[in-house]
Amino acid sequence: MNQASSPATKAIRHPSFPWGVVILYVFIGPIIGNAVIALISGFTMLTSELSEPLAALSTTMLFFVMGLMFCHLMGGIQALLCGVAAALWQRERGQMPYLISVLFGFLTGLGFIFFLGSDSLLMSILFVSVHIVAVLGCNYLARKF
Repeated sequence: MNQASSPATKAIRHPSFPWGVVILYVFIGPIIGNAVIALISGFTMLTSELSEPLAALSTTMLFFVMGLMFCHLMGGIQALLCGVAAALWQRERGQMPYLISVLFGFLTGLGFIFFLGSDSLLMSILFVSVHIVAVLGCNYLARKF
């Protein structure tokens, strides 16, 4: 019997952990959330009677650029948690369904609200929706990856 083919010397091969999914979530997720917040703020300014369309566009761009400095600070932990969960799901069961990613975004959004202690219902809905959109965007990109 050949020693290389004996069961005692065979290396056990586990499926590799998809680190690319975690990295995608950590780097891209907060940027998507930042873009959603900038678009919502620009749309709010555009629909207000006090703003002109050019001012709303420039404010949206300013919010996005200024938010790039802080988006990983504000959304990095949530992105890491969702990225690890998505990578574990992908390793065990294949691609994560969109409904499960909505659930992950909802849970991390609720955690963010509890951490900040938001008193406003509108701000709570905004934070949860930003997390859901970011996780859905990352899930879409992870499928292409």
